[in-house]
Amino acid sequence: MFAIAWMVFTGMLAGAPAVDSSADTPQVVVDGTLRTPDGTERTAKLAITCAPGQGGALSMHLQLMSTARLNFDLDVYEGPNTAASKKPSAHLSAGSQQAPALISVGAYGSRGQAPYTFTVSQAMTGPAPVAKKGKRAPKGSPAKSAPASLLRVAEALGIAGGELTWTQDASRSGEKPLVAHFAPETWQAQQIADEIKPCVTPSR
Repeated sequence: MFAIAWMVFTGMLAGAPAVDSSADTPQVVVDGTLRTPDGTERTAKLAITCAPGQGGALSMHLQLMSTARLNFDLDVYEGPNTAASKKPSAHLSAGSQQAPALISVGAYGSRGQAPYTFTVSQAMTGPAPVAKKGKRAPKGSPAKSAPASLLRVAEALGIAGGELTWTQDASRSGEKPLVAHFAPETWQAQQIADEIKPCVTPSR
């Protein structure tokens, strides 16, 4: 799921910050700022995608528009199979909602250049299988809603005035993180609320 999410996102946004309504997975894109370990500020983008149903996921994507002199090791996060990409390293909060540390997978743009994208995702989940009288419980169940942690953050960002902070830990202890901040306009907050609706169910 991580591989699909960051491949789709980097392919769609490289050189095209606007939402691509023709894509299989719609997304909302918000401009923001990134504070580097040395304290300088740069531009960044945040995208939120909801792919409902079996095998789907709620995902957030942090895109770094420039990687020059970043003073942060991005290579260790590239791809879902690196050691750094298997440990929770992203801390997302919006309003009073804060998700537990999440696994973050990185990807460079075309030809190994900027933009570079971090992706956090949580797979859709469903109710536990229920056994009918006299029969075994089914092995699988329909996917329904996204797990509450990331979903709550997305919901808080989908309210007018909501702001999100994404702190991306460095892979080595003691090194300073990247800190991104996003404050969507009111109309963008509504877009976010609309985007994540398919990932929300009344029963959550």
